[in-house]
Amino acid sequence: MHGGRIYEYSKRTGMSTEDILDFSANINPLGPPQSAMAAIVAALNGIRHYPDTRHAAAKEVVCARFEIPDSRAVFCGNGASEVIDLTLRRVQPKRVYVFEPAFSEYEAAAHRVGARVVHIPLEIFASQRHLSLRDALAAAAPQRNIPGNAPAPKAGDVVVVNNPHNPTGRCFMRAEVLELAEELCARGVVVLADESFLDFRADGGELTVIPWVFQMRTLVVVRSATKMYAIPGLRFGFGVAHPDLVARIEEHRDFWSVNHLAQAAATAGYQDEAFVQQTHQWIARETAYVQRTWGAHPRLQLEPPGANYFLVKLDSGIDVESVVSGLEHQGLFVRRCDDFRGLGSHHLRIAIRRHADNERLWLSFSDFLNRPL
Repeated sequence: MHGGRIYEYSKRTGMSTEDILDFSANINPLGPPQSAMAAIVAALNGIRHYPDTRHAAAKEVVCARFEIPDSRAVFCGNGASEVIDLTLRRVQPKRVYVFEPAFSEYEAAAHRVGARVVHIPLEIFASQRHLSLRDALAAAAPQRNIPGNAPAPKAGDVVVVNNPHNPTGRCFMRAEVLELAEELCARGVVVLADESFLDFRADGGELTVIPWVFQMRTLVVVRSATKMYAIPGLRFGFGVAHPDLVARIEEHRDFWSVNHLAQAAATAGYQDEAFVQQTHQWIARETAYVQRTWGAHPRLQLEPPGANYFLVKLDSGIDVESVVSGLEHQGLFVRRCDDFRGLGSHHLRIAIRRHADNERLWLSFSDFLNRPL
């Protein structure tokens, strides 16, 4: 189940949305940036017209921001979810390979096109042996732990790589992603590299595989403005792929899906370098705070954060229901992970917010932890 259900939380608790601190959705708490807000206000009169179906201004800015030499390699969507959906609808794969645990939208999008989902388990937490993406794929298929004895990916299949990974926050080095992509794309497998949270990393330019879409004709990179620029109520995402593949993806789509205000907000946001720098400074400070608190408690196991959220496993002796219920009574909502394949009731994914909010959550949470067993 997706996080960020703030209206549901409000109805359940009787609290106003303003009194709720939502740690279940990984939205940049510094946003929306003033540049985006000003662009939205300036664009309001434009809602009397249909939106630009070419997404021309947004594509121009995206190409400049990410050093993409040809705008024909970019296609826009109503959030990253639509970009994923558009890609799978065009490719029509028989199988979609997903590294688990994973964002539920990959499986949902696969089912919408009638594809079978092949689950590739990833080890989680730093204490466990780390398999590379390539090795994890090789180890999982066609071994007995995959129901139905799925074959290795073939031409026309899709392999999803999420970097930074959601929900673990693990970040894969560019060389590791490229190692897998080169091998698969050479066989005609579509590699869907979801980089929706990469904007939160100061080293994101060293990790993205966008420059390789012109060499690997079945590589599709997914990016999102929704989380970074805090516009989930508008939604904007884009994909980058070889121009020939983009032309096929856009051949049968709804071009009206990216609304006028979303295009304006994203166009302004992607030009706001000061906001990006502010975000990187904030995430560095708060990641260090998470490590000093959540990462140091003996009853918790923390996966080191790689973006604006972290995954934590509670000691088996902790009454998770009581803790989560107690937090909700204080207006603090975290993401339960028992619906993620490979995770359980003692796993929580927690968004990183402003320091005062992070401190309030930790003080409340640690109060429960320090109570007698």
